[in-house]
Amino acid sequence: MHEEMEEDDSKTSPKRPRSVGNKKRKNPTPASEEKPSKVAKRSHHKKQYCQVPGCKFEGYDLKRHMQIHVRKGEIVEQNVSKLSSIMPRGHKQRGKSTQKNKSGKRKKGRFRKWCPVSGCNSIVVNVGRHFSSIKGHNIKKDSSHYIRLLKTAKRYTGTAELQAYLPNPNESDEEEDYEEEEVHEDKEDCEEEEEELQMEQGSQSPVREDTKQEAEEGEHPEDDEEETSGESYVETSEESESEDSANEKQTAEKFFTATKYINNRHRWLVGLYDYLSRPSAGHKKKYIKLQHAGQIRNILEIIDKNGDDINCLALDEGDSVWKRFVVPCLESQSKKSGTIISYLTSYEKFLKYVTNPRYNRSGPPLHQSYIDTFVAILPEIKGWRSTVDAETQAEQNDRWLDESVDLLTTEEIADLKQSKPYIEGTKAIHQAGEGKMLSQSEFIAARDLLLVRFATDNGTRPGPLNNAKMSDYEKAESSEGNRVMLISKHKRAKDGPAILGMKPDLQNLMDIYVDKIRPE
Repeated sequence: MHEEMEEDDSKTSPKRPRSVGNKKRKNPTPASEEKPSKVAKRSHHKKQYCQVPGCKFEGYDLKRHMQIHVRKGEIVEQNVSKLSSIMPRGHKQRGKSTQKNKSGKRKKGRFRKWCPVSGCNSIVVNVGRHFSSIKGHNIKKDSSHYIRLLKTAKRYTGTAELQAYLPNPNESDEEEDYEEEEVHEDKEDCEEEEEELQMEQGSQSPVREDTKQEAEEGEHPEDDEEETSGESYVETSEESESEDSANEKQTAEKFFTATKYINNRHRWLVGLYDYLSRPSAGHKKKYIKLQHAGQIRNILEIIDKNGDDINCLALDEGDSVWKRFVVPCLESQSKKSGTIISYLTSYEKFLKYVTNPRYNRSGPPLHQSYIDTFVAILPEIKGWRSTVDAETQAEQNDRWLDESVDLLTTEEIADLKQSKPYIEGTKAIHQAGEGKMLSQSEFIAARDLLLVRFATDNGTRPGPLNNAKMSDYEKAESSEGNRVMLISKHKRAKDGPAILGMKPDLQNLMDIYVDKIRPE
């Protein structure tokens, strides 16, 4: 009996837990009382993703990885720091906020901003703390320098800013890349570049290479004047000047058609050059596009020479171009009224591009406040041009009076008819009318005579004479004994065709040219 009772007790009584050494096993806690797992600590070594087109890099040292793209020529080394700041932030333009408003909703965080200190490409939420902290720039708080930097800090506008520094994947690799050596950010290199890239209006003539060589070798052009005839010297100088002008235009065209952008300002100028070929801008010719884009570049350089964007145009409540460009030009008389009006026309076209939602997508991101300012300025530029015209009317009248003094008088025209080229041209045409086969020099004399007659009789520009066709001559109608040609293509074609009149004696010369000389 006793043994049976012991067996029953052993079955019903729970076994004691075994102890290992002095440690006792803890009783397991119920599932409902389990403590939540600890949240993983925030690490500063997060993986970052490279956003260069075609790159799948995921790693911790993004700035070091960027050097690979620099060696491949896909990005510029000076943009590595900015790209390394933009990519981790992504599209987030605000920081986090723990404050709540009265309704209990969380307030929006501060805008992220670029540090305006030269050489610092940090994107920070609290710019003031970044300036004054020891790890930042250690600038004394509330000092004039501190306040000025606070005002110049620009907002971060998201991943759209990457487009200014990354290559366009849609463009072919065979396209010629813009060499960074031609446009430098160094001050001395910018001055040299300005001499090469400035446009015809308001530009300085570039230093010719032959002049540099003569200066280095100690040669003096005056010593060779006796050996060289005057005519050949003029021809040589004209050829060299035309070559310099052609090289200047090629360099400027390369700048405005670049596929890699130096900064946001460069990207806006490239976009303007492309916009001017669109129907909305009048489908301008190449030299007109170069003129407009070059004038906008000059305005930006004058207002903010070291700037990298177009925000300076919105200063002074949008009147920065008037206050900092137009007024100084008027006061110093460095540019004529017609040139200033031409600059304002280029400015108007540029603002149309910047504020056009269809075309400004190709440009860098621009804050809405700047766009609103430009939209308000745009209709006022017409009044700016009228103001310039009114204030310089006296100067224009003086210029017109000076030009009227230089007009050909009847005595001068009579002397012209007695000149040797005039007599030789008339003689050649009459000989051709009698059946003589003209030589090349005689043909040139006859042609030049007709051009002089048309110019002096009509006072026309060279354009209508260059664009006159045989069909225009055949369609000419007579009016009061004079034959009149209408030339459709000329500079002011939108005002109607140009009129070229022919007196009876000029008609006779033209009949000989058309029937006898031209068929030869």
